[in-house]
Amino acid sequence: VGPPYRVYFNSNRGADGSQSGSSVNHWHFQTFPLQGHRLPPLQRLEHETVDERDGVSVRRAAAWPARHVVLEASKGRLEALAHQLWSRFRRLNALNVAYNLEVVEVEDAGLRAYLFPRRPAPDLEIPGAGSWSANFGGWELSGDIVVPTSGILEWLRAHGRDAVRLTDARLRDTTFALDEAG
Repeated sequence: VGPPYRVYFNSNRGADGSQSGSSVNHWHFQTFPLQGHRLPPLQRLEHETVDERDGVSVRRAAAWPARHVVLEASKGRLEALAHQLWSRFRRLNALNVAYNLEVVEVEDAGLRAYLFPRRPAPDLEIPGAGSWSANFGGWELSGDIVVPTSGILEWLRAHGRDAVRLTDARLRDTTFALDEAG
């Protein structure tokens, strides 16, 4: 799946209380249409390479608040990318934590996989607006955000700087760095 769609994988809930956007404890894929074929914010950022192994770049976007690892490989190195991705899945599954994955086609290059290991966080109370759960999925991690209630949406619209700070903190607090260099 590629343009005009985005595809995500949400794992089950972790034994540690981490959540990945599932309403019940199961693994699932989600497919969403791209909005006007523009790249999501995370994909527009500069990604620094922190390791390169077997033709697969291990990267991250330092400016992105959600902790993540990005694996990228050319079309000729997709098998190596799959092996490195599965190695990380095995580590996450052994830890029994939730995680999210987005895989995108990189124009003329191959594939890029964004992996977000999840960690538990309490619900966040927005004064006068409601409770914001830590249970959200890949869509929120990679550039767009689903707001659970109209009350929270109105609060976010009315409190621009606080909304950015809160959203960044929510993404940072609900993810962890599985690895920095593969």
